[in-house]
Amino acid sequence: MSQFTPGEKHTEEKKTLTLFQPTTKSVFWTMIRTEAIQHRFNHTPPWMYPIRNWLFKKLVAEIDGKPFFIAGPIRFQQGNHTHVGRNFYGGPNLVILDHGGVYIGDNAMLGPNVTLASHAHPKLADQRVVRPFPDTFEPYGRGEIEVIAPITIGNNVWIASNVVVCPGVTIGDNAIIGAGSVVTHDIPANTLAYGVPCKPVREITEADRLPEEAFAGIPRYD
Repeated sequence: MSQFTPGEKHTEEKKTLTLFQPTTKSVFWTMIRTEAIQHRFNHTPPWMYPIRNWLFKKLVAEIDGKPFFIAGPIRFQQGNHTHVGRNFYGGPNLVILDHGGVYIGDNAMLGPNVTLASHAHPKLADQRVVRPFPDTFEPYGRGEIEVIAPITIGNNVWIASNVVVCPGVTIGDNAIIGAGSVVTHDIPANTLAYGVPCKPVREITEADRLPEEAFAGIPRYD
């Protein structure tokens, strides 16, 4: 396989793919920093939430103000390729593999055990298992290739528990992803979707609105 630099684009089957080397020294030291921050986050008592929130802000590339709440524990690949909007909720055991970039809109809710995986690997073994590159970090002892593509999650999206979102997926505003789904293709806005693989089931409409009297006395966002 020819050499290439991280982020170099290659074309295959009329699709543009971005290949990434996760075992280089520069990526390794970024991941060590990430490991240190998330280790401290995961071992900080939940009642010390100001410290946890400060650590989370140090971990990700961007989080748009507050409020936000991260239940923990968390597991990030790098963190510095993750962008989070306002009023974010991340449930327990949140995993974000963000080499390809992860973009989360405002008011997103991610349930327990959600995984956002913005990378995959080549399907053919001779492309997947490669010799170390000249700048491979020595303890790895092997080269590795990832195929990366960004994940984009719109505003007001609810992703229920045990969902996996695969590379390159866009989930539209106000969508709901049902529990246990594996999302391999884009999901339109205002859609209820679930399954393996995840597919749109129906549009979310006014018929889904709960009785307004049930919300008496509950503050609402405009």
